[in-house]
Amino acid sequence: MCMKLKKSAITRVWCSILLGALVLTAATVWAEERDYAALRNAMVDQKLQNLGITNPLVLNAFRTIPRHLFVPEYVRRLAYEDIPLPIGSGLFSPAPSVMARAFDALKPDGTQSALVIGVHVGYLTALLSRMTLEVSGIETDQAFLNQSRTILQSLEITNVQLKVGEGLPMGEIPRLFDCIIINGAVDHIPLDLMEYLKFGGKMVLPLGDVLGVQTLVVVTKTVDGVTVESLGDVIFPALQDFHLDAKETGSGRGSLYWSSKS
Repeated sequence: MCMKLKKSAITRVWCSILLGALVLTAATVWAEERDYAALRNAMVDQKLQNLGITNPLVLNAFRTIPRHLFVPEYVRRLAYEDIPLPIGSGLFSPAPSVMARAFDALKPDGTQSALVIGVHVGYLTALLSRMTLEVSGIETDQAFLNQSRTILQSLEITNVQLKVGEGLPMGEIPRLFDCIIINGAVDHIPLDLMEYLKFGGKMVLPLGDVLGVQTLVVVTKTVDGVTVESLGDVIFPALQDFHLDAKETGSGRGSLYWSSKS
């Protein structure tokens, strides 16, 4: 009888220790998330709004999508600094202000359909999901795609469809898009991608030296062709392993190559 009482007491002690540990862990996680939320808001208030970003959908996306979940743990405390951060495989996530400028140029209103070329770990795609009706994303790296799906599911984002692919031809696409974002530096404007845009639709891409500084440009599809607008200098990692020109597969109109004299 005495032995049973001792065992029961020991069990209660261990249960109390485990419960205390769980409560402490939960409290720590809650405190960290609260801190991250404060950092997100500060980034929006002190960085993005100071850039002149006023679109409420863009600002709200940066307030609500946790960038720290999309970067390695050793740089999470830097997630809400306006700086690029590594994401693996030699790639990095551009500074939030750069992405905000790209999104703002698209003039999101919550009704558009969007295509992302180069999903990577999914941060840009997650942000875009908060500004548009639906997002389709293409990624060449299956590991990145799996990571993206896991994080997006944890955030209960349901208006995003992802697939593995290398660009054109991209198979059956049920509709044209209102906007396309190329999430990586390219040295030319892939005109064949314009066939996937509605008239009046916009494509945003970092154009120029894929190993250096690029120009963030907005290409708008019109009935007469395209117009190109510059948004300033940016630095993106090179878009890797994608084939965005139908000419590379033996068909299509080809591309407009970038020249420093353009």
